[in-house]
Amino acid sequence: MTVMARLYDSDEVVQAIEDMAGKIAAKHGRGGTFAIIGIANGGIRLGRRLAALLGAKLGREVPFGVLNAQFHRDDIGSRPIPKAFMRTDIPFDISDSTVILVDDVIGSGRTVRASINEVFDHGRPAKVELAMLCDRGSRGLPLEPDYVGIRVEAAPDEQVLVSLGEVPTESDCVKIGAGLPSPLQDISGNEVECWTRKDLVGIEELSREEIDLVHSLASSFKETLDRRQKKLPSLRGKTVVNLFMEPSTRTRVAFEIAAKRLSADVITMTESASSIVKGETLRDTAMNIQALNADMIILRHKSAGAAQYLASRLHVPVVNAGDGAHAHPTQALLDTFTLREKLGQDLSGKKITILGDILFSRVARSNIWALRKLGAKVTLAGPNTLVPRQFEEMGVEVVHDLRKALAGADAVMLLRIQHERQTSTLFPSLKEYTASFGLNKLRASWLKPGAIIMHPGPINRGVEIDSDLADSGQSVILEQVTNGIVCRMAVLYLCANAAAVMQANSGNYFK
Repeated sequence: MTVMARLYDSDEVVQAIEDMAGKIAAKHGRGGTFAIIGIANGGIRLGRRLAALLGAKLGREVPFGVLNAQFHRDDIGSRPIPKAFMRTDIPFDISDSTVILVDDVIGSGRTVRASINEVFDHGRPAKVELAMLCDRGSRGLPLEPDYVGIRVEAAPDEQVLVSLGEVPTESDCVKIGAGLPSPLQDISGNEVECWTRKDLVGIEELSREEIDLVHSLASSFKETLDRRQKKLPSLRGKTVVNLFMEPSTRTRVAFEIAAKRLSADVITMTESASSIVKGETLRDTAMNIQALNADMIILRHKSAGAAQYLASRLHVPVVNAGDGAHAHPTQALLDTFTLREKLGQDLSGKKITILGDILFSRVARSNIWALRKLGAKVTLAGPNTLVPRQFEEMGVEVVHDLRKALAGADAVMLLRIQHERQTSTLFPSLKEYTASFGLNKLRASWLKPGAIIMHPGPINRGVEIDSDLADSGQSVILEQVTNGIVCRMAVLYLCANAAAVMQANSGNYFK
C-alpha cells in the first residue's frame, strides 16, 4: 500500500469548505434558483455539507442531488467498479436553474466533462458551475472551477485523496502520495470490494453483491432507454463479436443492441458462416477473433462448458450467452431484475415456481442459483421425467402436483420443451403435456393474486401457455425482453472495464 502524507488537516479542510459556502451564498443568496449536485463518489459528502451550510446561511433548504457520471466517461479501465455502486439521484427539476457540480478533487477535468453530459441527460439548466475542494491543476481540458477551497501543488505522478465525514471530524484531511495507490483501497487503506471478473460464464460463482451491482447498473441504464440520445460513450472504440453457434433471436439481438448502446462496434458470426464448418475448432476460431483485435466475445454454444473453456484461454472477456443445458447467466440476471421490479427489491421468502422442461433447461439452472442467492423460495414443477428429484440437491422444492406448485406463487416462470436437447421422448405427446401442465386461465387462478407470468422465450402458444394468458396483464414476457438489453449492457460494461483494468496493470491488478 502506498503511504499517503497528510497535506491539510481537519481545521484547514473545514475552513476551506466554509469559505466555499460563503462565496456561493454571496453569489446566489439574493435570489435565483440553484441546486447542489455531488459527483460520486468523492463529491457526495462534500456536496451534502455545502448544502447544509448554505441552507443555514440562506435560511432555506438548498436542493441536493447525487450524480454518477461513470457511463459518460471515455476512459474505461481507469478504475474498477465498486460493488456498492452509487446511482444518479436528482429528485428535483433542474431546468432553468443553476446547477453547482461538486467534487473533492479536480485534475484533468475528464470527470467534470462526463458529469456535465450526465446533467444534460436530466434537464437543461440555465447554468452549470463547478465547486471543487482541491484543484490540483494539470488540466487537459479548458475547464476552470468557479469555487475552489484549496489549490494543491502536485506532480503528475502524485495522487491527491480527500477524507471527509458526513459532518466535520478530526479525520477530515487531504493526503498526497507519490505513485497511484490501489483504487481497491480507500484513503484509510481499507479494501473496497469491486467487480473483478473479466468473464461471465455462470451465476453459481457470483456473490449476492455482484448480482446487486448488475441490477443497480441495469436500473441506471434503463433510465436511458427513453432519452432522445440513447447512446453512451462507455465502450467507444471497442469491438464486440457475437459468436452464436446456435439459433437465437432475443439473446443475440439484445446483446447487439446493448453493445451498440454503449457505442461499441458489433460483429455477429454464426456457425454456418464461420470456418467451423470447414473443420476449424472452436478454440482456433476464438483465437483468430482475438488476433483480429476484438475486445470481447459473446458465445452461444450447444456444448456445456464451452464459455468456460474459452474464458480460460483468452485474455479478452468472454460472456456466456448460453451453453448447452448448463447455464444462461444473463437470462437469469434479467429474470431476477424483472422480478425485483414487479415484486420489490427484497425477494426473500417469495415463492417462484418454474414450470416445464427443467432437465434440459440452462435457464432453469441459472435462475435457481440466482433466485436462491436473492433469498427466494424456488419450486420446480412438470412431468417427473423432466423434473427429477435430483434437483432437490440445489435447495429447491420439486413438486409434480401442478395445483400445489402454483398455489400461493408470487410468479410462475414457464419453460418450453427443449426438443433439440432431448435424445428420447420423455412424455407421450405435446397434447398430453398441455393437458397436464399447460398454463390456462383456470390454473392461473391458483396463483397468488397479483402474481406475474414469465417466459424466457420463444413461447409455444397453446402448449406451455394459452395465447390469452401470454398477452394478458399478468404477463411480463415482453418486459423481460426489454430488461434483457439493460442487464446485458451492465454485464458488457463490467466485464470490459475489469479486463481493461487488468490489462493496464499487467494482469496483476486483482491478484
